[in-house]
This record gives sequence, structure tokens and C-alpha cells, in this order.
Amino acid sequence: MAPDALYLSELLGVRVSDALGRRVGWVSDLVIHPSGLFPSAVALVVRQPGPGARSIHVPWTRVRRVSSSHVVLDVPGDRLQTRPLTEGDVLLAAEVLDKQLVDTLGRRVVKVNDLKLIAVRSELRVLGVDVGARGILRRLGLEGVGDRVGGLIRRSLSENLIPWNYVESVAARGANVRLSVPSSRLERLRPADISRILSQLPAEDRAAAASRFSDETLAEAMGDLDAPVQLSIIDGLERERASDILERMAPDEATDLLQDLPEERQAELLTLMARDDAAELSELLQYDERSAGGLMTTEYIALPAEMTAQEAIEHVRRVAPGAETVYYLYVVDPEERLMGVLSLRALITAAPNRRVAEIMTTSVVSVPVEMDQEDVAAAIARYHLLAVPVVNAQGRLLGIVTVDDTIDVVDEEAEEDLSHIAGTPAETPEELRRGASVALTRMPWLLLALTAGFFAAAALHALVGPLLVDAAPFLPLLFLLGGQVAAQTAASTARGIALREIDRGNWWRHSLAEARLSAVVAAAAGLVAGAAATAWAGPEWGVPVGLSAAAVVLAGSVLGLLVPLAGVLLYGDPAWALRPIVISLMAVAAPALYAAFLRVFLR
Repeated sequence: MAPDALYLSELLGVRVSDALGRRVGWVSDLVIHPSGLFPSAVALVVRQPGPGARSIHVPWTRVRRVSSSHVVLDVPGDRLQTRPLTEGDVLLAAEVLDKQLVDTLGRRVVKVNDLKLIAVRSELRVLGVDVGARGILRRLGLEGVGDRVGGLIRRSLSENLIPWNYVESVAARGANVRLSVPSSRLERLRPADISRILSQLPAEDRAAAASRFSDETLAEAMGDLDAPVQLSIIDGLERERASDILERMAPDEATDLLQDLPEERQAELLTLMARDDAAELSELLQYDERSAGGLMTTEYIALPAEMTAQEAIEHVRRVAPGAETVYYLYVVDPEERLMGVLSLRALITAAPNRRVAEIMTTSVVSVPVEMDQEDVAAAIARYHLLAVPVVNAQGRLLGIVTVDDTIDVVDEEAEEDLSHIAGTPAETPEELRRGASVALTRMPWLLLALTAGFFAAAALHALVGPLLVDAAPFLPLLFLLGGQVAAQTAASTARGIALREIDRGNWWRHSLAEARLSAVVAAAAGLVAGAAATAWAGPEWGVPVGLSAAAVVLAGSVLGLLVPLAGVLLYGDPAWALRPIVISLMAVAAPALYAAFLRVFLR
């Protein structure tokens, strides 16, 4: 047996002959038993030809010679005995090749493209898994081409090999996920790294990977995952473990996850939890997920007003491990009504016998439990807070919203606004794969654009007629000019409304400022467009093209002001379908204005 390296992809499909030179079949897999750093092959899976063909597991001791072109056995075919699979055996082609490998060294998920084998005396050992591009090219028969191209650009195509001693075998036959380190090392990864690894895996494999983590580690990592990834993991776990994970998550994060589950599933998981945890989450589930109540956590520190500073410090030491933050300490009366707040610094520096009521700050910024999440985020940003208390109508402290939760809100709202601006709300990767529902949400705006195009064509044909051929070269200029101005004005207006910088009281001030700006831009655009038209098509085209450019700028500015306002009045959202509506209206306005000026000056 030659000591040269051999790849599994080169071995699969190779002809297998018996000791008499007769064909037995072809190689369909290789069986190893993972013991030692680089495990040896224990059997060769041979697919036999003919009708009703079956596969037999030939013990490796019966293999005399193996290469990338031929495998020869040392026994006649009619005397072959199959070796049954034993516990721990791994089928390399079926269970490793093309499977996902969780490479914790690189904090990523890679795909096994090939396996490198090497002959050591009479054994064939697995050296490692190839996760690079060379493995893909080798399987396509293009490895030589890749080397030649690399030679031309003076860059060799390196092999990306993960040694087998870094690959942990999977106990469950047919599992689709493997780890590049033992499970014990996974616990040393940061939750953010674990979250990134889990999010990279296909949905059907996440639960298998999640089973390798302890409940505490997985619960901490779940907070950094998007809702669809969280749901796929919870759906793949047994209900007892899923409830344990939810118990260990922060209450606000667990509530967000439960709100995305069907009511039957919610009730099932809550029933399996400890009574106190279930009661706490059930109370949080009553609030709208987009309100302060839906954002808040109940893990805060409250101090009675009559407590001394020394008693308060001892109390903080006891409860701090379970609190979301210890920077703000909230002071409440016997009915749990919010009285004031003090910082940890103020408490530590106070005289031990002073009462908390004497050192607290009574001017507390708080938010009502029903306040919209955008307003909560705005309040935290406005007052530069790390957390804001949430109270009910009677002033009773219910929870706190921390700044990290509002960062998620800002990201969520920005993503939602961008989707609404494009007229494609809530198009997640899962929805895009379904296709039909997304097509239905996009179709009305495509029909609107089509209708606008017909109106624009009709306006040009009716008003211009024979001049249409000569007028056409300037149409793209007007379309782009009007669309750009309208988009800029609309975006500025929508942003001002969303940030509460523009309201009913100062709407006209904003409109006048935009009008002055648009007038300057319109004059400049008209002069430049008129001069360009005169130089290109003659002096008779300068005036109508210049006036059209100026009018299109003014029209775009007006549309940019009115469309966000209409979105607020009709849907409560200034960004609602902003882009498709503005583009469609400008598609009609620009050619209509152009045609009107052509009719006046060139009829």
C-alpha cells in the first residue's frame, strides 16, 4: 500500500476487485471507529452491481491494496463476510462529508468538503477534514485547473484542513452537526460567539448543536439571537429543557420569546416552570410587546425609604447577582410606589446611619407601562439614562427598561422603517424563501408603478405628439432630478416626524425652510439644464427644458413634504411606502410638466 495521501472523494466510486481479479462492486463509503488521534478505517462499504444490489461492509483486514483508481481484496468475492456496524462507528461519506462542522476555533460554521486519508503501514487513517475551496474543486475534477489559475496570478490554492483530533464524533447516527473541539471547551466561548455559531447553522441543525451546551450557557446566548433563530432552537428542544432554558433567561428576553410562540405552547412551557417564575412571566405577557411593559424586566433593586445606608448596602450585596443593573437603586414606599432614585456611588459614600429617603433624588424620570417602545427609547436617549423605571397609573414600580433593550428597539424600528420606505414590510429570510406571500406584498406597488408609467406615456403623447422623438433625450434628466429631490425631501421630513422634531406646531416652519431651499436648487437646476439643452439641441430647447427642470425640482419638494404627512394621517407612519409612492408620483409629474412647457414654447 503506497504511503501517499488519498482523499475520500477520490476513493468513492472506485472499482473493487477480489483476489481473483473479478469485480465485486465499487466503493460507496468508508467506516472508521474514532479511537486515538487519527482513527483507522475498520471497513470498506462496497456497493454490489446487478438487480437488487446491496451494500456489504468488507472488513479492512481483507483489503490488500487501495488507490484512487483501484481497490483489491485478498479474498475471493464468494467468500466475503460483512462486518456489522458497532456502536461508535462512523460512516465518513454518509455522516461527515457535506455535513456542517462547528469550528469553535474560528467561531464559525463550515462545511466538510472532503476528508484527507493517509496510509500508515497496512492501515488507512483519517488525517483531517478539508473545509476549503480546494476540496470543492477536487470533487468537481477541477483541482488542476485551480492550480494553473493560481500559478498565473502567483497565488497557490492552499488546503484548509482541520485535523481529525479536533473533530468530535457524534453519538447519534445521521446527525448533521459536528464540533471541532470537545463539548467541554464550548463552555469557554463567549455567549456572543455561541450566538453567532448557532445563527449560522441551518434551522434543522440548531437544536442538535444547542444540545451540546449547558442550560446556563445556552440561556445566556439566547439573548443575543434573533427571534426566528430562538424559535427554531426552542421548537427543537424537549419541552422540559425548553422550560428550563426560559427560567434561566432574563425575564424580558424570556417574555419576548414566549410572545412569539402559539398560546398552547406558551401554556405548556409555563406549566413546567417553577411557580414564581411562571407567575412573573405570565404577568409580563399581559403587556403589549411594543410597549414599556413588554420591554421591561423585573430584575431591579428596590429599597424601602426607611432603610439606612448600611442596611441598604447589605441588601444590595444579597440581591445584586439577580439584578439587571445595580447602577440605579429605586426607593419605594410600603405600597411599592416609586418615591425616588439614588446611585450606587451615592449610597456607598453616604454615612452608614443616614436613611435612604434623605439621600435619594426625588425628581425621577419614569415612563408609564403602556408607553410605546419608541417613546421609551427616546426618553432614555433624551435624559442619557442607563435605565428608566416603569410605573402604572398609581405610580407603583413595575420594572425597568435598560439601555441595551432600547438599542434593540432602535435597530428594530430602523429596520421596519427601511422596509416600509421600500414598500416591503417584514420580509425576513424565512418569508423570502416562501416567495408567494412576499410577491403579494410587492405586487400592489409594482402595479402602481405600471399605472404611473401608462399615465406618463399618455400625457407625453397627448401633449407633445410629433415632438416626442426630439424631446425624449431630456426625459431621463428630469426623471432623475425630480426623483432625487423628492426622495431627499421625503426622507428629511419622515426623519423629522419620527424623531418628534416636526409636529403640527412647527410643520409650516419646516415647509417654508424646504421651500426656500428648493427654490435655490430649482433656479440652479433650471439654469444648468437650460444651458445644456441649448448647447445640445439648439436655443429653442433651452427655455422649456430649463423651466421644466426647475418645475420638477419644486414638484419633487412638494411631494416630499406631502407624502410623509399622508403616511402619518392614514397609517400613523411617515415612512409607510415612501419610496414607491414618491417614485410613482414623480413618474407622472415630471413628464406632465415637461410636456406642458414644450406645448407652450414649441407648438
